Amino acid sequence: MRTALRTGGGVVIAVALAVTGCKKDDHAGGRAALPAELARPRPAGAPAALPSPALLAHVPADTPYVMASLVPVPAALWGKIKAAVGDRLGVALRAAVAGGSDDTAGAVMTAVMAELEGKGDAAGLASLGLTATPNYVIYGLGLAPMVVRVDIADENVLLATLERVARRAQLTLPAPAELAGRRYWRLEPGDDASLIISIAARQLVIAMGPTTAVDSQLALILGSQLPPASLGTSRGLQAAYGAHGFGPHFLGYLDVRRMLEEAIALVGAPSSGCRSETAALAGRLPRVVMGYELGASRMTGGAVLELAPDVRAKVAGLRRAVPGLEPVMANTPLLAIGVGLDLERGRLLARDAAEAVATLGGACDLRELTSVTDDLIRGLAQPLPPVVAGIAGGAVAIYDLVLGDALMPKQVDALGLLAADKPAALLEMLAQGLPISVPADGKLHPIAVPGVQLPGELVGGIGAKALVLAMGARARTVATTALTAPAGGTAPLLAMAYDYGRVLALQAAFGRLVGRLGGEDTTASDAEASLNEGLAALYGRASFAADVTDKGVVMWGTIELK
Repeated sequence: MRTALRTGGGVVIAVALAVTGCKKDDHAGGRAALPAELARPRPAGAPAALPSPALLAHVPADTPYVMASLVPVPAALWGKIKAAVGDRLGVALRAAVAGGSDDTAGAVMTAVMAELEGKGDAAGLASLGLTATPNYVIYGLGLAPMVVRVDIADENVLLATLERVARRAQLTLPAPAELAGRRYWRLEPGDDASLIISIAARQLVIAMGPTTAVDSQLALILGSQLPPASLGTSRGLQAAYGAHGFGPHFLGYLDVRRMLEEAIALVGAPSSGCRSETAALAGRLPRVVMGYELGASRMTGGAVLELAPDVRAKVAGLRRAVPGLEPVMANTPLLAIGVGLDLERGRLLARDAAEAVATLGGACDLRELTSVTDDLIRGLAQPLPPVVAGIAGGAVAIYDLVLGDALMPKQVDALGLLAADKPAALLEMLAQGLPISVPADGKLHPIAVPGVQLPGELVGGIGAKALVLAMGARARTVATTALTAPAGGTAPLLAMAYDYGRVLALQAAFGRLVGRLGGEDTTASDAEASLNEGLAALYGRASFAADVTDKGVVMWGTIELK
């Protein structure tokens, strides 16, 4: 019961944080002009054209959560991945298995890789009982059991494959049970928990949940019984795609009201007051929708926290104009992250969220939940110090990074920016105990950090509304512009742009460097580095953003493929 309470409490807290807010946005004045790569991608298809895979016939129309593929991953994308990765993935997995401590898991992984060897195309996968174009769905029969269904080519061929894997790993598969002609295996990974695995009707089915819930819905899990109303006929996923454009290679949603009701019911029968408070919260954040679209030249995806109009306006009040953000994010940096957030309003938001949790906990008699809110409410009662409250946001950008023969980089071209009402006072607060002083004249000045050997000269500057630190030629140029940049429009809550291929190449080089400096066997680190080098040749620019739109809080990202 304690576990159930914590689960329910976690859902409640997440909802409360999203639906409580503060006063009306008075920072509106247009939007910041950020690079085009941060723009939300447009959907490629129309919901009417999306199919309804047979797997959806097994998903109840009122499921609290579902994630599914309506369209298989394009073959062209698999081809690009295979060309970039080659056998690097297998080498990395074998190296990881060799360095692991679980002999049984290692034996199984080795056996699986032996079966997959040379069978990455459609014909090879079919020889294992699999298909190169599977659809899948993950959903709940209530909050639990959670069920995973995946298309396969042939259940008998797949069973024979599993038996070969078991023999290679020197394991014995238990005899399956059967219900209405559906074979299944039951494992018990913990107290009052059952894991069901079934291979039947060209589907691989995996389900896990409390044993009583699994037993009562076993026919629905195995597929010998269908729900009276399903997503296959209601086309609820297609409607979600039409509303938001995320998908169709992965598309899903969380029904917040159903999830809250199910989570609280685990503790006990809810009172009328509890049900009323639950409905009120769910009405403010009724659903979370997510999905992604995969193509041969680009992968895009994201999520939407659907919000009631009044809540959406309150969350929008967190946005701030961030002077200097636009030049920092421009010019295709190696990596740049920008944030615009009213911290004092954020404090009020967090306090209101804690109070909302306490109210819901009291209505639903969740004593453990209400007990954790008291300290939070007291801690959030006082306003932030004026210097901190004046921070509007900030950004960090890396334009170049060159590794050397030690952990300290050989060369760094990067900057950090904080936009604030009182940047000089902010620097004084941050530099407590350090002999750092920068004139507030809108110019860059050298900064010495005693006892620290840096890979370049560190400079800093204080403008009317910005504090910057920079190292490197390009960063200094951008910092000079940022110091005098106008406030501009409101920034997204979060914006991130980066060269994913270069980041992976640096990660590979750093992994090899750490392996060499460690003086130990580098087989595993070299294999991982080789895999990252292959992926670096596949991926290009990438971006991520979170903002408030007429739909709610929207998060989206894009990765370009070379």
